[in-house]
Amino acid sequence: SASAYTHSLAVSMYAVAVCNHWGWRSTMVLNKVSLAGLFHDIGLKEMPDELNHKSRVQMSMEELKLYQTHPTRGAALLLQISGIPEEVVAVALQHHENMLGTGYPHSLNRSRIHPLAKIIGTVDRFIEILKIGKQSEVGDPNLVLNQMHAVMRDEVDLQTLKALMEIFSVPIPKDMQGLSS
Repeated sequence: SASAYTHSLAVSMYAVAVCNHWGWRSTMVLNKVSLAGLFHDIGLKEMPDELNHKSRVQMSMEELKLYQTHPTRGAALLLQISGIPEEVVAVALQHHENMLGTGYPHSLNRSRIHPLAKIIGTVDRFIEILKIGKQSEVGDPNLVLNQMHAVMRDEVDLQTLKALMEIFSVPIPKDMQGLSS
């Protein structure tokens, strides 16, 4: 759908912006980050259409279980395409994992999540809360980033969150100031 495309495009663009902010200049790496952002949700194309128009809180347990298969389905789809970098497959599989190890599909903790999946996963949450590509008002990036820090700071990649705050000129909370970018 158009909103899924817009969402993925926004994730791709902001993930590349984070990498640029860090001074990453390798064209190969930036291409992989860009592709990973574009394809992270490709598994959603195998979901029933009505599921893609529901928020997770509106889903039944069965619907949620089905929705949570989209990373595995996405990785399987990407593996069928020759020339897709393995990092892009890893991101499709791992973008809903989190630093606490309470994500899905494999409950990986911080040390086992691919570095690019940490970036895409954090940017994905940001874009989802900001609602770029969804049929609603676009929020204030400042409020969204501060809310992410307050509510999900233990789940997201803090280096990525800090980079997004710097990109949007959001004051860095005291507990994040010592973080190296």
